[in-house]
Amino acid sequence: MSSVNRLDDLLPRDSAARSSVRAESGLVHALCFVVAVKLVLLAYIPIARAVTHDDATAGLAELLGYWLRWDAPHYLELAEHGYTNQGERGLFIVFLPLYPWVVRVVAWLVGDFHYAALLVSTAASLTLGWVLYRVTERELGAEVAGRTVLLMFVFPTSYVLHIAYTESLFIALAVGSMYAARQGRWKTAGLLGMGAALTRVNGAILFPVLLLEAWLQRREGGSPLRRVWPVLLVPGGVLIYLCVNYAVYGDPLQFLQIQREHWHKQLAPPWQGLWSAFKTIGHHEAWSAQMLGVQEVSFAALAIAATLASARWLRATYTLWMAANTLLFVSTGFLQSVPRYCLTLFPMMMLAARACRSTPAWTLLVVASSLLLALFSYQFSLGRWAF
Repeated sequence: MSSVNRLDDLLPRDSAARSSVRAESGLVHALCFVVAVKLVLLAYIPIARAVTHDDATAGLAELLGYWLRWDAPHYLELAEHGYTNQGERGLFIVFLPLYPWVVRVVAWLVGDFHYAALLVSTAASLTLGWVLYRVTERELGAEVAGRTVLLMFVFPTSYVLHIAYTESLFIALAVGSMYAARQGRWKTAGLLGMGAALTRVNGAILFPVLLLEAWLQRREGGSPLRRVWPVLLVPGGVLIYLCVNYAVYGDPLQFLQIQREHWHKQLAPPWQGLWSAFKTIGHHEAWSAQMLGVQEVSFAALAIAATLASARWLRATYTLWMAANTLLFVSTGFLQSVPRYCLTLFPMMMLAARACRSTPAWTLLVVASSLLLALFSYQFSLGRWAF
């Protein structure tokens, strides 16, 4: 009969088993999509450069070199030479240590620091795809989970998940920490949270987030201390970073001074940075008005709106993560890299995947995001500012 060729006829009769098979199939498809996006981006950049700049790619080294822009060389410098208080490399103390440390270990095995960084980011991005699928599946079901992973990897600035940047490792650790906490695996949650706090400064936000999750689970019984003490590992990651600052400069807070003096970044009321970016829209040339004004303000507004929506539709743990991160990256004298920082707001992808159930809305969202991804990744490959 023709029906034997249908997937449903090949699945187990038990409804729970059938759902499990479909969920696992969805996970495999999601991870295949992550790999596919990597390959498409790798192929897209040389084609775009050949068409627009008559720029032929000579080989693999040059192809990968297109992605060695902005902060990426700094991470490779740290991986190869470590921290110092001398010269330009003395400024790199603002970059947290876990990512370059891991790259250094992998480089010892493969013999090249850039290849090692790409391998680390590839492994981390695949791990991110897996854990993001799992946590969304737990909260909203397998169908939404697959769409959430897709949105994460076509997000306009998601190209940084594939290159020598910290985002893939950081988000994988952060999402993994929250997922472990939701499962009641508190030691794992604490260790992953400590890793996140050693990768990016906003990893420290996991401390109150995990404490909130522990409080939400208080009715499930068991010793509260069993849930709370592993959470103390998260500020342990911050402490290690402060010790690195002290070892290099004799000042555990040296990174704050360098952020302020060299990158002109310091805490300020959130409206100050938003207003500064908004004024850029009408008072500068078209390029800066668009990239430093429109995009920064638009993504900040998106983050704020998604945080409010999270309070209505998602668990309080995810809302706190959204709110604290959003407040952190808009509370500065001027907005910078907000579209990239929005990648950390993974509950936003969950919300969008949940909301866009109709085919036209879903198609429009994916196409719009993919177009911006193509634009920003191309800008980045040219060494132009792309967040």
